[in-house]
Amino acid sequence: MTKYLITFSVMFSIFACSSDTTRLNQAHILTLDDVRFDKNTNTIVHYTADYKDIVIPSDFNGVPVTFIEDRAFAKNALTSITLPDSVTDIGEEAFAENALVNVTIPDSVTRIGNWAFAKNALMNVTIPHSVTHIGDWAFINNALTSVTVPNSVTYIGFRAFKNNELASVSIPNSVTYMGKESFSNNALTSITIPSSVNSIADDAFANNALVSVTIPDSVNAIGDDAFASNALTSVVIPNSVTFIGKRAFSHNALTSVTISASVSSIGSGVFSDNALTSITIPNSVTSIGFAAFSHNALTNVIIPDSVTSIGNKAFFYNALTSITIPDSVTSIGYAAFFKNALTNITIPSSVTSIGYTAFANNALTSITIPDSVTVIEDETFINNALTSVTIPSSVTSIGIAAFANNTLRSVTIPDSVNSIGDDAFGNNTLTCATIPNSVTSIGSRAFDWNVAIIRK
Repeated sequence: MTKYLITFSVMFSIFACSSDTTRLNQAHILTLDDVRFDKNTNTIVHYTADYKDIVIPSDFNGVPVTFIEDRAFAKNALTSITLPDSVTDIGEEAFAENALVNVTIPDSVTRIGNWAFAKNALMNVTIPHSVTHIGDWAFINNALTSVTVPNSVTYIGFRAFKNNELASVSIPNSVTYMGKESFSNNALTSITIPSSVNSIADDAFANNALVSVTIPDSVNAIGDDAFASNALTSVVIPNSVTFIGKRAFSHNALTSVTISASVSSIGSGVFSDNALTSITIPNSVTSIGFAAFSHNALTNVIIPDSVTSIGNKAFFYNALTSITIPDSVTSIGYAAFFKNALTNITIPSSVTSIGYTAFANNALTSITIPDSVTVIEDETFINNALTSVTIPSSVTSIGIAAFANNTLRSVTIPDSVNSIGDDAFGNNTLTCATIPNSVTSIGSRAFDWNVAIIRK
């Protein structure tokens, strides 16, 4: 009995040790009958057979294989490949659109071409320390869950790892370039940008599950949508950053953000759709762009006196109860403060234009409009709680529904006004409004649902 047990044990050990080579024994080793091979350039030009599990030899009749031509093995339903350590360059789409699950790239390879392994089913890939270049779309549309980029790599191309299932990735300090969308549409929860990188490209980490990100002070530019649609709760943007692209941090869960003191403009939608309750805008900022802070939970914000323009929808849909607009501001965009909880507002005399619906849907009980304003746009103050308003003598027209749906009891319209739009003062509680002779046009329902109107 002991003899049989020993025999079985030895046999099992032999089987276990040889399990790694079982596939190689079953895989088909390519011959010249299976490929077109250019011996002058050491290149496999095209795969002509239909084997699904293949081993590429290091040479054909003593001529080494060093290059896999563009599209050489593409669209062949390959399930497994073994690459020889003679190969130095993998061409564009070389193994694209197959059914590969695992691949080990030998440490002779220095360059992985565009689309090289795109549209497979890769769950694992080993990239050796010899590789310096990972091409555009190189591993797009696979099932990779983790990847280690070796410290030999300097270039990661456009969409190189897009549309995988990456939960972790290690990016070394050797990398100086990461293309647009390079890691977008994955499952990354954290990322550390190496200090070798000076710009983060558009959509580089968009649509992941990031809860934390470390941006080094080597970075001077963050591209459009770079970190959009993640789960970030806080972020520190270092003072080295001078440019932040559109929607760079939109659709996250940010409750805290530190903005670089070197940024001159907060662009369109940069921090939109987050959970910010407060924000400090540095005094380097001169303009606040379209929807920059829209759809947050801001209750208070201080706009520094460096700011000259507040863009359309800049603070749209927040919970602001107070706001101080500095004397430096000359324009307030449409819907800039739409749907907040403002109770009073002083518009400085520097402001010359206020966009339509700029202060609509708040709780304003009082406003001060300066005589620098010439037009009150449509619905500018609609849906508030104003009880009185003085329109400055600089104003020539009052737009559609400009003061509709308030609780106005009195209004002073100056002789400068020549037109009053539809519904301009509709649905208030006016007992008396004097319309000057300068007014030549009064729109439909301009004073409907009030008490008494007198024409001067």
